[in-house]
Amino acid sequence: MTGEPVHIERELKLRPRDEAHAVQVVARLQQALAGEPAHETTVELESRYLDTAAFHLARCGVGARLRFSRGASSGVWTAKLTEGDDGDGRFEAVEFEVEGELERLPASFAARLRRLVGTLPFVEIARLRNRRTTWRYGTLGEIDLDVVEVLAPRSINFLEVEVELTDESLLASLRQLLADVPVSATHKLGAALRRAVAVDPGCQLTARSVLLDPLDACGPGEPAPW
Repeated sequence: MTGEPVHIERELKLRPRDEAHAVQVVARLQQALAGEPAHETTVELESRYLDTAAFHLARCGVGARLRFSRGASSGVWTAKLTEGDDGDGRFEAVEFEVEGELERLPASFAARLRRLVGTLPFVEIARLRNRRTTWRYGTLGEIDLDVVEVLAPRSINFLEVEVELTDESLLASLRQLLADVPVSATHKLGAALRRAVAVDPGCQLTARSVLLDPLDACGPGEPAPW
């Protein structure tokens, strides 16, 4: 989380062949950012994704998830609207994030999603675990190495290196530097589902307005679908 409920995320997503290759990719990125002090942490995370059974959120271009550290009683609820995908691993998204307990959608989060899907029930569409090592570079951004295990709807494993920076031109330069490294064709949810949902442009515009809406909702929220 950035401290702000809504922010623009710009990231480069790389798909190393194996852990040895991932370590090499991270080392090359760190070398490119030499001179910037990095703070390293490693955490065990779980992510649970929700949508309607007919993927109404996905049709608006929105991915909704709860992510939390293993053993925690609360986590971060995120609604992400992907707005830019250059086809070469760089993504831009509007994110609405709020902290809350694991078994209930926070009121402000649920209210935004309900404006997109009405009263349709939510279901859990995917569940992932990953070991994330992060190198933070102050206000510049961070590098994340994710060792991902998909628990549902199917069982697969993959590696991903994410680079999230505030400087878009630097992000583009890093992609050129690592032109030989395969990129992720989609976000983790897309990789887990292995399916594409056609996005309705009108609904996508509505979703952007909904996520950027400064009005907040009060109340207990609603039960999570798990």
